[in-house]
Amino acid sequence: MTLKNTIFSVLIPAVVFLPQAATGDSFTNSLGMELVEIAAGTFLMGETAAPLPYPVREDLTYPTRSELAGRYPNGDPNNFVIAENHSINGDFDEHPVHEVTITSSFHISTREVTNAQYRQFDPTHPYNDNNAAYGISWYQAVSF
Repeated sequence: MTLKNTIFSVLIPAVVFLPQAATGDSFTNSLGMELVEIAAGTFLMGETAAPLPYPVREDLTYPTRSELAGRYPNGDPNNFVIAENHSINGDFDEHPVHEVTITSSFHISTREVTNAQYRQFDPTHPYNDNNAAYGISWYQAVSF
């Protein structure tokens, strides 16, 4: 997989860093992107080990090892991980709950960057629609 084929919206959330005394107002930039403030501060992030509340949980069904072996004939069924408690306990990489500190306020786009918005920055971009921007390298994303 190359970065050029990676979905652009994952790489660029259109972040504009501001000084500590950010106003808290949202605004629309010259590309038509609405930006909102993420304030500096400390918060807890992650999931506890306790079961998630029912409205948050998904009722998921999981394939059996034999079904996985049928889907992935070159795989070793003994190595397939079936995370049957995911829908109850949440994502494994969100444990434990931990403190996060944002040291400087910044603004972030309320929506993904579109092809049309990126094209205003780079007229050679071959796509010009309102879908999430794609076909952009990591270096192009940083320049944006």
